[in-house]
Amino acid sequence: MVSYEISPVTLQQMQVFLSVAETLSFSRSAKQLNMTQPGISKSIVSLESLLGFSLFERTSRKVSLTEEGTLLYQKWKYALNMVQSGYMEALSVHDNRIRRLNVGVVNTADCARYFWNAAGAFQKAHPEILLNVEAEDMKVLENSLADDVYDVIFIPDFERYSVQLPGYQWKYAAKAPVQVIVPVNHPLTRKSMLTLEDIKDQPVTLIDPAVNPNFLHDLRELYRAIGAEPVVGEVYRSNFQIRFAQRTKTQIHITDDFWEYHETDFSKKIPLQGFENGIICVWKKGNGKKILKAFLERFPVEGKDL
Repeated sequence: MVSYEISPVTLQQMQVFLSVAETLSFSRSAKQLNMTQPGISKSIVSLESLLGFSLFERTSRKVSLTEEGTLLYQKWKYALNMVQSGYMEALSVHDNRIRRLNVGVVNTADCARYFWNAAGAFQKAHPEILLNVEAEDMKVLENSLADDVYDVIFIPDFERYSVQLPGYQWKYAAKAPVQVIVPVNHPLTRKSMLTLEDIKDQPVTLIDPAVNPNFLHDLRELYRAIGAEPVVGEVYRSNFQIRFAQRTKTQIHITDDFWEYHETDFSKKIPLQGFENGIICVWKKGNGKKILKAFLERFPVEGKDL
């Protein structure tokens, strides 16, 4: 007879448990799953309450699995993989049957500037295709692409360092001059075009390298053109935080022309002479949907392809 004693346990609780069991760190699991650390703790406490026993030994210095937690980890990691792979196989059958293309776009870019015209032309040429478009954080998009949730994703080009992996392919979807966001009371705002020499000594706001090292990697590559290193200013956890905190009197921010940012009373966008960046689209080489190629052809930007 089948027992339903643990039926209240959710797949998310299982995923959180497996992540903590593998990382042995609530903070690393929070970053891995794009959750808060209190959210991870709450999920584990709730799961332990449902199960009736502790899964982890916790001290101020470390987290370790209990005997019960070790046994459950060994069993559940295979069960969750089967649930996920079964769902993805069924979804693939479903998608191919109704001919759907799943597209993810980064939620800090202005899609009207690079995406919707091309997507609209594709939809007009292929009305039989259901184009499913969702906007999410770039790291969530990358993880979802790996899990086959999306057929293709659109992300800032500094994320190319994360997708240069076997089995992946990318190309530019849109390119434009690099933009420098400068506080309005800064002397640089008197210029209509900036050079690297103009900004090389200015402190630059940064995405925290502990959260995402790609932004700093890309910035260093840019400054290498004049043999310089960027002067690091304020450090933020995401582009969202930078966008809403860009009211400093002294610091600049380097971005692309597709970033969803509007000039305000506090700052101004000025192009950087001689340099381009933009948005890339990324997909898996093994994606079997023939219609994906037709969709990608709507973004005919010349650039480096893997």
